[in-house]
Amino acid sequence: MPLLRRVCLILLVASLVASLPWLGASAQEAAQPEIIAAQIGLNGIYKLGYWTPVRVTVSTAARFRGQLVLTTSDGDGTPAAFADDAVLDLEPGETDVVGYVKFGRPNGGLTVDLREEDVIVAQRTWNAGSISKPMNSDAEWVVVLGADFGVQAALDSVRVTVIEAANEVPDKWYGFEGVDAVALATSDPRLLTSLTDVQQVALREWVSLGGRLIFCAGSSGEAMLGPDGPLATLAPGEFVRVQTFRSIPALESYVRSSQALDSIEVDQRRRELRVSLLQNTRGRMEAYEPSADGRRPIIVRAPHGFGQVVFAAIDLDQPPFSQWEGQGRMIQQLFHGDAQRKERAAGRQGTGQLVHVGYSDLTGQLRNALDQFKTVKLVTFSWIAGLIVLYVLLIGPGDYFVLKNVVRRMEWTWVTFTATAVAFCAIAIFLHEQFKERRVQVNQVDLIDIDTESGLVRGTSWMHLYNPETTARDVAMEPNWWPETEGSNLTTWQGLPGTGLGGLRRQSPSLFDPPLANMPYAIEISNDRSSLADLPIQTAGSQVLTSRSWQTRSFADASQLRTTPDGLLRGDVSNPLPCSLSDCMVLYDNWAYRLERKGGVLRPGDSAKVELEKAINLSWRLTRRRVVEIRDVTTPWNPQDLDIARIVEMMMFFKAAGGEDYTGLQHRYQAYVDLSEHLRLGRAILVGRASEPATTSLLDGEPTDAEYEQRWTFCRVVFPVDRSAMNRKRQL
Repeated sequence: MPLLRRVCLILLVASLVASLPWLGASAQEAAQPEIIAAQIGLNGIYKLGYWTPVRVTVSTAARFRGQLVLTTSDGDGTPAAFADDAVLDLEPGETDVVGYVKFGRPNGGLTVDLREEDVIVAQRTWNAGSISKPMNSDAEWVVVLGADFGVQAALDSVRVTVIEAANEVPDKWYGFEGVDAVALATSDPRLLTSLTDVQQVALREWVSLGGRLIFCAGSSGEAMLGPDGPLATLAPGEFVRVQTFRSIPALESYVRSSQALDSIEVDQRRRELRVSLLQNTRGRMEAYEPSADGRRPIIVRAPHGFGQVVFAAIDLDQPPFSQWEGQGRMIQQLFHGDAQRKERAAGRQGTGQLVHVGYSDLTGQLRNALDQFKTVKLVTFSWIAGLIVLYVLLIGPGDYFVLKNVVRRMEWTWVTFTATAVAFCAIAIFLHEQFKERRVQVNQVDLIDIDTESGLVRGTSWMHLYNPETTARDVAMEPNWWPETEGSNLTTWQGLPGTGLGGLRRQSPSLFDPPLANMPYAIEISNDRSSLADLPIQTAGSQVLTSRSWQTRSFADASQLRTTPDGLLRGDVSNPLPCSLSDCMVLYDNWAYRLERKGGVLRPGDSAKVELEKAINLSWRLTRRRVVEIRDVTTPWNPQDLDIARIVEMMMFFKAAGGEDYTGLQHRYQAYVDLSEHLRLGRAILVGRASEPATTSLLDGEPTDAEYEQRWTFCRVVFPVDRSAMNRKRQL
């Protein structure tokens, strides 16, 4: 018995020892994080082809340090992995982490990875369309931060998303990229004051880089617009005080309302109208109340960097404004104003043509033009059709005639048919070798915008990369001008609004099927900078990329511009760029002024005078309008035109030319490029072409200077204008 007990004890201990590794492995597996859920976009809404936040809920049993990687399909259906090098440091429990991607397919896959030292420790895949249905890239989208103050009802034809939780607000500016406008009312400041500093900076950066913010501040002006207020830097003037009005006739006239505000009773009494007063306002006062000490602004539309701020000095979400019959029309005015209606009326003088060319946006026309490489020769369809017809004739009636009447041995058809097939294969290979371009080639457009008042430099680049062989390349873009100045750069794939090849609306399969089964290329993000690693390019194919960059520097004394009492521009402008500008013109309001320099060339630091007698109508210039036999004739827009300079000019001042009614195309995919509204908000813009490239593209770490076939660099320098003389005349 003792021996038997010893044997049983030894076997029991041995089994316990053998199970220890399994227990350890199970404990380690249990400690790994788990991906619970994912939410795409802002409150579940997002647009195709734009940077979009993805909120991932992660559960961990122990502390986890690692990396979040999001993989989805790009505009061509090729898998792309968005990898932010920021290290996640998660405590035990459930935590939400946010990453940013661009979706290129309506029903593309979304794979979420958690990695620890490049090892995947947790993974989950969804169909993005099952989580949330995306909007088309050309849809209009408005986001309301906080409670809705009538925006959804007033803008019934616009997609409106209401965000009432602070954690739903992006912490990167490009999380708002697909949004056309952000609106907020400040009478309930809980959401705004609960935003983190990072979220507030993201909102301000988005506005500065081309966004549009509409906000109301009446009774809360001191807290919101004062020196320490969250909206102080966005306000189009200096906050003075909150003042009580009995009535605001100017506001009633602004929306053409027949109901007087002072006639509305709340709780059987008339409510006071509290207004936040600003002074030293910039931009355009669209509604104001006259007073003994000047004009008291009620509605102000003003530029902010390259974006726009629309300020209403009242609380539209509070009585009596919330019960006013003019509330809806006022919201429409705040979002759209009178300018767009005037542009549409002017645009109706155009052709109104609509050509189905596979794209619906000017960005698509630019993409089509940039995809033309002069040295890449294509075999014409007539050659291909002719060879097919010849092949059919030879292997059919030709082969029969020769074998029947000349050779007189029909069994030789196996030899003649094979010889004919081999000969035509050889011809095809010969033509391929003759027409094939063997060099990597790049077409690129750089558009550099400078706001001399704020010191903001914004860059937009479009790059088309042709590759003769199937390979994977590392691609990045770096600025050439002021490289010592810190800045950020986002380089990624370029979408195509529309249904053409590679269009964001297409449901066609990927060039690299299945979509997420192959090794994806990486879009590496670090401190708001990104580059592409192992980007696949098919044989004799091209990749379409875009880049957005920004930096800040000082531009002191760049201009001395002012208006005459009649609103015409006078003064001097100088070139703040490190290179010469050619084809220069200064634009202001609806006028284009030639510079007093031969050829319109400005060297670095040179200045030139704006000449009144050399002004021409801007809309006439953009539409190539001219007088022919006492009639005004507008040159129709051709959606298939390949003139890069003409297309970029139209993108830069789309609304000034009449917008969609003139071109027959939209300009919503990259609408921030259009600075037409700034011309009407008290700013002048110097436009020209730079003599040196603004950016350098890197392939596998090496500059692509030798590969450039064509490149263009367009520049716009935005100057403030002193309008005091014109304002004094208006007050008189």
